[in-house]
Amino acid sequence: MQSVAQIGHDIVDGIRSFKWPARPEKLGLEITAACDARCIHCPLDKMDRLPRPMEFELFKRIVDEAKELKFRI
Repeated sequence: MQSVAQIGHDIVDGIRSFKWPARPEKLGLEITAACDARCIHCPLDKMDRLPRPMEFELFKRIVDEAKELKFRI
């Protein structure tokens, strides 16, 4: 059973959620895992996948879906 404080917090969150956009406003794509910058925050050296470019068909599908959702591209 939730406490009164938790219920109040949930209600406030619900009210605030009406201000959130219906979908993300921006879309970022990592089109390749091949990078030689070695940024300290990047997990590239710990990834299991090969450092290669994204398949072009997948890229096209993502762009087409983003266009349908009316993302500015």
